Amino acid sequence: MSSNSPDALLAFAREIGWKESVLASEATLNPSWSLRLAELMELYQRTAQWSSDAVGTIEYKENGERWLALFMTFIDKPRIWRLYERVEPKQNRPNFEMARRSPDMTWEGMGYFDQWPPCWSKQTGQLLQLVTDEARRVK
Repeated sequence: MSSNSPDALLAFAREIGWKESVLASEATLNPSWSLRLAELMELYQRTAQWSSDAVGTIEYKENGERWLALFMTFIDKPRIWRLYERVEPKQNRPNFEMARRSPDMTWEGMGYFDQWPPCWSKQTGQLLQLVTDEARRVK
């Protein structure tokens, strides 16, 4: 079985909890998502140092859900990857959303997932802790 075969991609998607939309109940593959998922699978297996850039709110029009998220970036020339990590995880919803900027400078969504790869690292610091504390205080 090839690492980019539909079976391998679907197994990878299930392993990391990947979904194409925030409301999807399970991973589904079509040709355009298969290409993106294969690229994500390759990135997922490499070392990546994510910078913590900001904290902000992301709103999803499908259901009115809002995430308080940590915005992270990984520059992998010529691509720039953007990752949004939910500050307070919600049951039955993904914890991460990913997009990438291609060489022609367009943003493409890479889907949602739950598992942080062991070979990735991220800057940690006071920013996330301050925001998390404030979010809990406001509740």
